[in-house]
Amino acid sequence: MMKSVVALLGAIAVGVMLAMPVSAGAKTAAYPDRPGDIGKTLVCAGQGSHEWGDMLSYWSAGSPLANAGYVDMLSERVSIKGNTVTVGMTLASPIPVNDILPDGVKEISWVWLFWTTIDTMASTNNAPYGVYVNWNADGLAAAFVDRSSGTEPFAVTYLDSLVVDGCTLSVSISLSSLPGVVAWFAETMAWNSYPCPLEQTFPWAAWVLTDITDYMGQPLAVYWPWVAMP
Repeated sequence: MMKSVVALLGAIAVGVMLAMPVSAGAKTAAYPDRPGDIGKTLVCAGQGSHEWGDMLSYWSAGSPLANAGYVDMLSERVSIKGNTVTVGMTLASPIPVNDILPDGVKEISWVWLFWTTIDTMASTNNAPYGVYVNWNADGLAAAFVDRSSGTEPFAVTYLDSLVVDGCTLSVSISLSSLPGVVAWFAETMAWNSYPCPLEQTFPWAAWVLTDITDYMGQPLAVYWPWVAMP
């Protein structure tokens, strides 16, 4: 049974307590993530619900992707300084960009999704805004996707602000690109078939979730594991 939206909104203040400064003048919302939870997600026995439930693993321990630390998030963050939003993620191991993708994987994505409401009756599965770092046969690239129109093709802007430093990713965008945003969460994805263009709605069967912002202890978590914006 979903919790009251009113209670959720009251919990925003708790979420803001997660904020910690990373540079002078910046406001940051950061969230830790359990290590070693690649390919596991929290599901519910009740169909159509994202309530907490049993842990499931998508891959065997010997799968190349199951041992890919670069899809295992250790922490995620969003910082605001002036008119700049910087998203960041720390991974369990560096991205091997000079290597090949794991067997059977066409693309891996590191994603920050932004939401303008945490009203579960108004939300859909598609966040209105997203920052994507994609690794495929063409290399590593970052993009901002605006789905706020609700109509394909969605607006996609490729970014040159991607920074990869060991196990850490960061990308910067303009704050004006995120009007009305109140919450966010992060995830990593692996595409089993050729990835869908960012301009289109992703088909569910083509990709799997490799990691997502942890639900456990997350004050805004009811439908998605939302973290309050800083």
